[in-house]
Amino acid sequence: MFGELLDIVLLFKQKILRKMTILLDQGIIELIF
Repeated sequence: MFGELLDIVLLFKQKILRKMTILLDQGIIELIF
C-alpha cells in the first residue's frame, strides 16, 4: 500500500515538473523574442 502511494506521488511530481519546464521554456522563448 505504501509503495503504491509512493508511485502516485512520484508520477504526480513528474507531471508537475514537466509542466513547469514547459512553462519555463515558453516564458524564456517569449522573453527572447
